[in-house]
Formats: sequence, C-alpha cells, structure tokens
Amino acid sequence: ELVRELSIHIVPLRVLTGEESHLDKLALDVRELEEMLHAGETSIGTSQPTQGDFRRMYEFLGTHFAQIISVHIGEKLSGTLQGALSAAEAGNHAEKIAVIDTGTTSIGQALAVRRAAMLANQGLHGEALVQEVRLFVPTIRSFALVNNLETAVRSGRLNRNVKRIADLLRLVPVLHSTPDGRITAQGFLPGRHNLIERFARRITRRLDADAHWEFAIAHGPGDDAAGDALAAAVKQRLPKARLIWQTELGAALGLHAGLDSLIVALHPAGAEPPA
Repeated sequence: ELVRELSIHIVPLRVLTGEESHLDKLALDVRELEEMLHAGETSIGTSQPTQGDFRRMYEFLGTHFAQIISVHIGEKLSGTLQGALSAAEAGNHAEKIAVIDTGTTSIGQALAVRRAAMLANQGLHGEALVQEVRLFVPTIRSFALVNNLETAVRSGRLNRNVKRIADLLRLVPVLHSTPDGRITAQGFLPGRHNLIERFARRITRRLDADAHWEFAIAHGPGDDAAGDALAAAVKQRLPKARLIWQTELGAALGLHAGLDSLIVALHPAGAEPPA
C-alpha cells in the first residue's frame, strides 16, 4: 500500500532455487519459500539485482522524472549498492541519480525510502532532498529477533556449530545495525519464556521513553500475532511511539534471517517531514 501511495519503484533481490531465479516478493513470496523448505528443498540462495536490472529501471525513470533517489541495503551487507553505482554511472541519466547507503536492510531501509518519498511528494528536490535523506539515515534503529537459526544454516550464512551451541544453551540472538553499517549480535536472550516481551525491553532500554518514535515491524508468514505482540510491547515501553506499518518478511530476508524472525526499526518522529 505504501509503495503505491508514494509512487516508489523497487528493484528486487533474486531468490535462486536450483537453476531458476525468482524476483523477491514478485515471483516468490515468503509463504512459497516456506513450502519449499518444508518440502526439503536445500538448493536455495539469493543474489543481488544485476546491473542490467538497475540500468533498465534508471532508463525508465530517467525519461519520466527530473531526479532519482536510489536508496539501498547497506554496502557492508550486500554488493547491491556497488551494482547500482556502476549502473548509474554507465547509463544515460547519471546526473539525475543519487545513490544512498542506508547501512541497514529490511524495515530500516524501508523507513529511509519512505522518508525520501514523502519529502519528494512534498516538493523537496535537488541536493536539498539528497541531504535530508542522508541526515535521516543515522536516526534509524534496526533490530532483529532470530528465533530459528536453521534457515541461516541452510543458506550457508551461519556455521551449523554456532546453531548447535545456541540450541544447547537455549540462546536466542538479538541482532542490530551498527553505526558503521554492519549487522551484529547485540546480545542473546536465554530461553523462550516471554521472548517477545524481553526483546522489546532490550531494544527500547536505551531509547528516550518520553520521545515520539515511529516504528515498523516485519514478521514471518502468517504470524500477525507475533507482530501485534511486539507492537504492543514496544508501545508499552515507549508510550508516545506510533506503529507506521506491519508486514511479512520478504523471501530473501527470510532465507537468511529465518522465517520466524521478528524485525523492528524505529526513528524519532521529530525527523518526520514537515506538514
């Protein structure tokens, strides 16, 4: 709904199954991925968009618009940004394109996209628009509760021995985006009792409870209840916070973070575009 409302254009990641390539959320969603994994499919991976994917999008937009703000997964998390830069420089509309590194992914990246689109729809343009988006990016706080490490092991992103140790000690990782653009473990939650409640407590403990925050949540396929529980727990600790939207994980993220993961990203509402 937000993509349609704000006229956002997306160059999707690709999910690879055997020799087939699927566009994330367009040709393959997280529920279909779940079915494949339950069926025992193991030859599943992901790849970044090709330079051709970016060139086609830039050529299309460049013929219709005066400026393109290209907002990306963090450079330290994917080669996507470099592919976008190369495509932008090689195309016919290089002077129109600003490529922005969000230093994060998923819902955190989406908050930056939303910010850029809202400013553009309000009439901001040129270098002023680019600078406003760049200033907004460091205000985003992104966190993930990784309930099940099996998918990350299957995708090759995590050593199976790490999963064995976590399972043995009954530890659930909490990941976060760092200021230098990496995603690392912020810590571990022992056991599974009141897991969502404790996750909310951990991610909000250093945030100003009197400030106005806006946040978004992504959850696993069909797991609206987990998203609702996390939203309620966050708002209990940040009474002035507002949930912007809640959605399901994309297949590419679900493959790496696990289909049971909960992702949340927040930003101070003071960074919201003026009315």
